[in-house]
Amino acid sequence: MKKVPAAPVLLSVRQLRVEFASRGLLWRRQAQLPALDGLSFDLAAGEILAVVGESGSGKSTLARTLMGLQAATAGSLSYRGQELRGLGKKQWRPLRRHIQMVFQDPAASFNPRRRIGQALAEPLQALRPELDAAERTRRVAAMLERVGLSAADAQRRPQEFSGGQAQRLAIARALIVEPELLVCDEPVSALDVSVQAQIINLLLELKRERGLTLLFIAHDLPLVRHVADRVLVLYYGRLMEQAAVETLFAYPRHPYTRALLAAIPDSGVDAQCRALDGERPAPGMPGCLFTARCPMADEQCARRPPPSRRFAGNSLAACHYAREDVPA
Repeated sequence: MKKVPAAPVLLSVRQLRVEFASRGLLWRRQAQLPALDGLSFDLAAGEILAVVGESGSGKSTLARTLMGLQAATAGSLSYRGQELRGLGKKQWRPLRRHIQMVFQDPAASFNPRRRIGQALAEPLQALRPELDAAERTRRVAAMLERVGLSAADAQRRPQEFSGGQAQRLAIARALIVEPELLVCDEPVSALDVSVQAQIINLLLELKRERGLTLLFIAHDLPLVRHVADRVLVLYYGRLMEQAAVETLFAYPRHPYTRALLAAIPDSGVDAQCRALDGERPAPGMPGCLFTARCPMADEQCARRPPPSRRFAGNSLAACHYAREDVPA
C-alpha cells in the first residue's frame, strides 16, 4: 500500500505562556496562575483541532494569542515557519489574509451603523487591495449566497438578522479573503441546537470546498466528537491530554478528561470518574493543578508536577497515572 505523506505543519506552538498583570492591595502585584502555561502543539494543514476545557481553562486566551490580539509572555508561536510572537500591527497585516477568526458573539463584532455589504467588503479593501469596487461587490454577493443568505442582504444592518444569520455573516466575513486557517472561538455556543447544526454543517462544507484548517474551541464535547480530528484538553492553562478524537473519547487517559466525559449523559464513562469539589489551583503549587479535584490523586500528585508522557498515535497525557491500557 502506498504511504500517504503527512500534511505539512501549518501552526506550531512551543512552550507558550501568557500572563496577565494583577494588582492587589496598595497596588502590589499579586501572584496568580498564568492563563497559558507551557502549551505546545502542532496543527497540520487541513486538520480540525478542537480545544476543550471548563471555563477559565485558557481557551479564548489561546485564540486571542494566536490572532495577535493578546501578547504572549514567553514561548514560540509560528505560522508556516514564521514567528508570530512579538509582531506589531503592521507586520501582522499581511498575515490577516491567511489567518482569520470567528468570534463567539457575532453581533458584538459588527458595527451596527454599517450595512452588511460594507462590513464584508472592508476586509477585501484592507487585505486584497488589487480588487476593484465591482469585484468586491461581486464577491460580497457570492459569499452571502454561499453561507445561505441573499445578495440583497448586503443592504441590511446587523441588528436586522437573527443569531444564526449573524453567525453566518461572521463566517462570511472571515472567509471572504480566502484564509487557510480559521480560528473558531465557541462559534455556536449561543445558538439553539437546530441552528447549531446548520452552522456546523456549513463550516464542514466550507472546509471540504476550500481545504480550510480549523482550530475549533468548544465546551460541547459531543459536538467536538462530531467535527474534530484531534483534541487538546486544557485545565487552567496547562495541557492535560492530547489525542485523536476517537481515541480520546473511547480511551481517555487523563483523570480530568474522564471527568469531563463522565458529565455527559450516556457517555459510557463511570460516574465515579467525575471531578470532586475542590478549590481552584493556587499560584506556585508544586504538584498537579488537578490534585484537589482528582479522584485518583495521592501524595505524589501534590508534591511533583506530572510529566507529559507520550503514547502511540501522537497521544500525550500529563499525569503520573495516565491510563496505559489503550489499544495502539
